[in-house]
Amino acid sequence: CTSLQDLNLNGNKLKAVPQALTDMLLLRTVDLGENLIDNVNETGFRGMTNLYGLRLIGNQLTNVTKQAFENLPSLQILNLARNKIKYVENGAFNNNPNLQAIRLDANQLTDINNLFIDVHSLLWLNISDNQLEWFDYSLFPRNLQWLDVHKNFIQDLGNHFNLDAEIKIQTLDVSFNKLTKVTSASIPNSVELLFLNDNLITDVEAHTFLRKTNLTRVDLYANQIVGMNLSALVLSPVDADRPLPEFYIGGN
Repeated sequence: CTSLQDLNLNGNKLKAVPQALTDMLLLRTVDLGENLIDNVNETGFRGMTNLYGLRLIGNQLTNVTKQAFENLPSLQILNLARNKIKYVENGAFNNNPNLQAIRLDANQLTDINNLFIDVHSLLWLNISDNQLEWFDYSLFPRNLQWLDVHKNFIQDLGNHFNLDAEIKIQTLDVSFNKLTKVTSASIPNSVELLFLNDNLITDVEAHTFLRKTNLTRVDLYANQIVGMNLSALVLSPVDADRPLPEFYIGGN
């Protein structure tokens, strides 16, 4: 059993991480999804130093402590979606220097302050379908490329520290929130795919998309835009080998 590399225990009625997993050095992936696990303590994954993928989707977790994943230095992909998580302790992911992707969607988070900023390896983050109201680009590590925060209660895409030169986000999904306006500062220059549909947007400021030279698609449909000055859609010159970005503005 100690030579096992991939272990699938999903869809059972486990209430805790099995003790038998302790010190299984060769494990690379563990699937504990769709169980009844309500707590992850520091001993749960002890000795699993080669584990790179951990799936805990669809359990009963309500919080994540700083110790929960501290024994997983090789962890790259962590799936905590569809739990009941209300609280993640600051520094919960700081001992995972290789962590590239986190799913925390479909939980009950209201605050993500200081949760991700020091996870410098993070490239992909899904925190959609939570209860977030406050958003600022300073909350996220600078190397992040893919961010999904759709279906929250976000009213403003804050960029209070003017981080344009540092942000690398290429795909940004902020659909199904409470946004009322969009400005140049609220959209990173790095963005390629931008989903702003199903908000409460009435105002798209002039030159919002100027200098967004990587844009390929913008979804603005299903908002409350009554009139829009064409200067809002003015673009920087597009390289000859790139297609013009597509804007979807129907249903306003």
